Amino acid sequence: MPANTSPIHVLTPNIGAVSIATANANLDGTGTIGTLFTAGSNGSRIDYVFIKASVTTTAGVIRFFLYNGATYFLLHEELVTAITASGTVAAFEAVWIPPKPIVLASGWSLRVSTEVAETFNVSAHGGDY
Repeated sequence: MPANTSPIHVLTPNIGAVSIATANANLDGTGTIGTLFTAGSNGSRIDYVFIKASVTTTAGVIRFFLYNGATYFLLHEELVTAITASGTVAAFEAVWIPPKPIVLASGWSLRVSTEVAETFNVSAHGGDY
């Protein structure tokens, strides 16, 4: 018998945001990692993530991890291209739209790091159940 026969929708919008700038080339969740989004008490859903550099960038990667309070799980890597930002050239930006929304259980969070020591503002858009 199914546990729920009705579609579930978020109750409260939730946007998590963090600025990251410390280089961290690790793929295992060690090193400096920013907390981007923390699930609400009934769990949460993330629909998309927006990344915007606030400096000139070199080639690198932004890494996203799921964290359950004890263990990090590498979820996604977004490649960063080299862009010399100026009055006529916009700084690097990207939108990561997962194939399906990311569903976080209570106590879980989405964490983020940058491989190169450059400043990125990252925001996750979704809601709490």
